[in-house]
Amino acid sequence: MFTGKRPTDNMFTDGFNLHNFVKQALPSGVKEIADPRLLRETEWESIASDVRLKCLTSIFEMGVTCSSELPRGRKNITIVAVELCSVRDKLHQIRYEGINKA
Repeated sequence: MFTGKRPTDNMFTDGFNLHNFVKQALPSGVKEIADPRLLRETEWESIASDVRLKCLTSIFEMGVTCSSELPRGRKNITIVAVELCSVRDKLHQIRYEGINKA
């Protein structure tokens, strides 16, 4: 969902898959792999670019961990839920602070 790509995309061949695509891009290439719709200024106008990228990086890292081939390499879903809520709360807080400054 965050890359805008499907696991069946034509670029994924010969063992290269969505998981590897994201994993290779982390942490510095998030801007290049994120769906461009997620990077539009109008969607995030009150949130600084570096904060947006940090939040997206966290989400991509969670996705890679959750899609690990071996189950023991995956994070517990309870921990992932807490981490996702933390990202959401951070974005809400920044957006709320931005609205109140206006």
